[in-house]
Amino acid sequence: MEGNRAGAQTKELIINTAKRLFYDFGFNDVSLSQICQEAGITRTKYFYYFKNKEELADLISNEVIRYCENTMGVDVLKKYYKDPTIGAGVATYLYFEAIINDENLLRFYTEVLQSNSASLIGNNSYRSMLMMLSLKSKLPKSQFDMYYIATTSVPGTLFYAYRQGIIKNKNEILNFILKTAIFPLYPTEAERILEKIDIEIKSLKAQGILKIDLKTAFLENYKANILDYIL
Repeated sequence: MEGNRAGAQTKELIINTAKRLFYDFGFNDVSLSQICQEAGITRTKYFYYFKNKEELADLISNEVIRYCENTMGVDVLKKYYKDPTIGAGVATYLYFEAIINDENLLRFYTEVLQSNSASLIGNNSYRSMLMMLSLKSKLPKSQFDMYYIATTSVPGTLFYAYRQGIIKNKNEILNFILKTAIFPLYPTEAERILEKIDIEIKSLKAQGILKIDLKTAFLENYKANILDYIL
């Protein structure tokens, strides 16, 4: 078995190699053998760190959302601390807008969600985003879990329809994702909340602030936590 530091470095190598390949070629057209060959490792070593390709893709998706939380999320919380629902709605819109406006990212996320419906369901960072959005709704845990599972299926399905040419308007897709997230939480206030989010998004765009560079976040080198390798 590899030592702690060597193990961390191997995990970093696998993830960073996969990031480049997934961005350039998508999820479906990148095989485990290709990842191993590019990283210069054996399949046995790969399976020591990840049980399959989906688990690796989930980790990468999780890291990207965490990056957004740690950068844009801080700014959003400061700006919208009096109304976190609006802030979370704005952040959700900007996140999915960044995906749909980058063909490579759009392909990756669509293929991951089509391949493995649990990809976002198992994503703790995405879950926390929706929890922030639902903060004032005070949904019981069982209802939140159903809401979360239903909501996470929507972006992947809409992205797939967009890539197939079934739906052609990006703004309609982004607005529908928001509606799907907000209406179950705030049925009597949803229209007001959505209108306020729309005003805020237009204002932010006019000012040129809070824009997410998701490509940089996606391709940023992953650094393993050495503490994870200390027994």
